[in-house]
Amino acid sequence: MKKNYSIALISASILLGSAFLTKVDAANDNIGKQIKKNNSIIQATGAISQETSSNRAVIWTNDLSVPADWTISNSSGNADNWVIGTGVPAGTFPIAGIASTSAANGFALFDSDLLCSGNQNAHLTTAQSIDCSGHPGVILKFEENYRNYFDSTFVEVSTNGTSWTKFQVNSNFATNQSTTNPQVVSLNITSVAGNQATVWIRFTFYSTTAAFGTNGGCAYAWMVDDISLEDAPDFDLQIGNTFSTEYSRVPLEQVQPFSFSGYVSNQGGASQSDAALKATVSAPLFSDSSAVVTLNPGQSDSLFIVNTFTPNAIGPLNVTITAKSGQIDANPGDNSKTFTVNVTDSIYARDNGIYTGNGLYNGLTGTDGNAYVIGNLFEIQTDAFATSVSFAMQGTTDAGTIASVKIYDFSGTDPVEIGSSADYTIQASQINTTGSAAAPNLNPKFVTIKLTSPVQLTSATKFYVAAVSYVGGLPLVLASGTDFEDGLGAFLYDTDAATPEWFLLGGTPMVRLNVHNTVGVEELDAQNITLVQNQPNPFNTQTTIQYTLTEASNVNFTVTDLAGRIVRVIENQNLSAGNHNIVLNAADFAAGAYNYTLTSNGKSVTKKMFVTK
Repeated sequence: MKKNYSIALISASILLGSAFLTKVDAANDNIGKQIKKNNSIIQATGAISQETSSNRAVIWTNDLSVPADWTISNSSGNADNWVIGTGVPAGTFPIAGIASTSAANGFALFDSDLLCSGNQNAHLTTAQSIDCSGHPGVILKFEENYRNYFDSTFVEVSTNGTSWTKFQVNSNFATNQSTTNPQVVSLNITSVAGNQATVWIRFTFYSTTAAFGTNGGCAYAWMVDDISLEDAPDFDLQIGNTFSTEYSRVPLEQVQPFSFSGYVSNQGGASQSDAALKATVSAPLFSDSSAVVTLNPGQSDSLFIVNTFTPNAIGPLNVTITAKSGQIDANPGDNSKTFTVNVTDSIYARDNGIYTGNGLYNGLTGTDGNAYVIGNLFEIQTDAFATSVSFAMQGTTDAGTIASVKIYDFSGTDPVEIGSSADYTIQASQINTTGSAAAPNLNPKFVTIKLTSPVQLTSATKFYVAAVSYVGGLPLVLASGTDFEDGLGAFLYDTDAATPEWFLLGGTPMVRLNVHNTVGVEELDAQNITLVQNQPNPFNTQTTIQYTLTEASNVNFTVTDLAGRIVRVIENQNLSAGNHNIVLNAADFAAGAYNYTLTSNGKSVTKKMFVTK
């Protein structure tokens, strides 16, 4: 199927938007210039908040077990309709059947990919009205499974069966991005249904070539089940998408200020005049709130915190973003999102390091044995050297398959390869065999492949992709994680296509970039020195540095700050071959990053260490 899409349009489909994506667009409108359907497993988490608790009285329920409870129609004048039953999507690019609570007794399916007429405007409507009189606040809840592709999905509400008020759902999904399965949607329809004696509900799938161009009317699928109307409590804020940083792991020298925003909705039946967004980072490092706003029942708004936070030391940072007000919230479990950002010495990553069994491969041209290049985009703030790329593999990968890693300059009209590794044979012990949604693997296996030589990365060029290159044959499926802004930084190069092209890829492959700020040319020739990373690192006052000489030599040890100023020199004369160590006392050092260099017979090796106070 023909799926062309500009990355500039993708930014409009992301509910909160992204400063990162704006910067990419400004630099190059052609980056990730194509998006196609694919059969890779690409799943989002947290795109729509799922409720964790509720004491709401139920007004009405329906589990789709009786098709006569519903009326099926469309406004397109064709046969592209919803169906009720247990059949699962069956088009060229099927998604999984919904794993809802009562899926076994039936659910509703709109299989856009199977029907694929190019003109779809299909409705699934309650056959009878629902009495909501005496219920001033009304919440609609349902379970869904959905994957986005040039379409819109709506819940529509009417009090007369002829005029409808639309509530868009799934609007914050990037192309090719999926819900969790199932995803629980909670939607405040008080503005239409509150205290009304006759209420009709309908689900509408909309995708036409008139609205979406040549890709319209042939998307993936939408399934819904286990629908209910419940009383809305007076006060119930809910947080949806949040944003703070692009990366789950970021080298200290590449850190950008964290900016905080969140999508807050009022799921209660009463107005809240003092709703706000609050962000904390490893309290008491940072804590601040947005300006307060008034949210009426069913109303949502994107809230932003003016001040930012910039990390200044290595270590984990716990970030919590909360929707708050002065009222006692009826369902506090959906008010906050908490995640961890690790500031590192050298590791750059978008994935959260949690493997649940999902994988990514080249689904554009065939099976998991088709060739591809898949990687993540990274932004360089301070000149550095790429030294290696790490990646994790799904259990369907075969031992013996061949891979290499590559670095691309991604700042121009077309990505340019600027570094690569030798071919590498995957070992069985390196493949992840445990990890599922029910039992996530919190410590997946990664394989690290060194580049043939370090690659210079500059802040002037700014954008680079670290990628895994696979020539096809025995399957190699990359493990898929989640990040803080799914679908905005992953790219696929379809090398199997008649005309190979780059595509923006929904989901987050577990592909990481390893960078160092100092890698001298002489280090590559330092065959007689092995310098070990200092331990502990970071440290407060004292650390130990081990090294090995393959031959007797004169040795000098120098510590410099990042400005190149020498802060400590230790000279050792006529050391024998073998193992040695230096115990460095840095009680008088200021907190921050330092380079330490060992020089032997004119050859040098440099590493970085961090002092905390």
